[in-house]
Amino acid sequence: MERTRDKEVSVTLLINEPFRRDQAPQAIDINPVECPTMKFIILGTGQAAEMNMRAVRMVKGMELAAVHSSDPEQGRRFASRHHTLHLTEVGQVAERSDIEVAIIASTPDMHRRQLEQLVDRVPYIFVEKPFGLSADEARLMAQMAKQSTSSVAVLYKHRFDEAYGRIRHLVQSGGLGRILNVTFIMSQFRDDGYLQAHGGWRRSIQRSGGGVLLQQGIHWINFLFGVLAMKRKHRASWHLRMPGGIWRISSLFT
Repeated sequence: MERTRDKEVSVTLLINEPFRRDQAPQAIDINPVECPTMKFIILGTGQAAEMNMRAVRMVKGMELAAVHSSDPEQGRRFASRHHTLHLTEVGQVAERSDIEVAIIASTPDMHRRQLEQLVDRVPYIFVEKPFGLSADEARLMAQMAKQSTSSVAVLYKHRFDEAYGRIRHLVQSGGLGRILNVTFIMSQFRDDGYLQAHGGWRRSIQRSGGGVLLQQGIHWINFLFGVLAMKRKHRASWHLRMPGGIWRISSLFT
């Protein structure tokens, strides 16, 4: 970090993966939050669904009513593991009046279609990132949510990191002065097993919407808007190191 006399600073953040997937903690030592009994459903049965299940289990009163998966066999295994029902069609969720919360943790190419089927039918809907396959699709989905009676939110897990809260406080309290530049260095490494898991959807632009920028980098784009409270247009460039050279992608965020 570099500080000048008038407190204008340039910030560099090194983003590390805290643990490998096979070392991920199975439980977190935290006092569960209590809420009135609410039934929820999860759409999707992959890694994101399991992470959401661990988070929801910290809330007393939340009851898993059913799960939906586009892969029937995987859906049945997930339902058996979590002692719940497996629904073969999203429409079956919409028909149930007892579902109050839906967590869309499916692949990004399914998000828009599933959201369309759930808005105005399920009061609270959480959608895993990335929200849509493109900025245009995300805008359409956001407009759909605004015009509905449902409350819709996008899940960004790093917003609950302790470091996130501390940096946000420092920035917004003026403790770091005026921020001129922020550089993110992501040292995460995703092996081929990660990319090939669950049918290899992360390798498909048609199913994922993009590569590392949309799948991992989107957390830090969200960081810029959440921590730095970006409201004006900002220029951002993305450098992706790959064998044989560096690819650069430049974008204008608004």
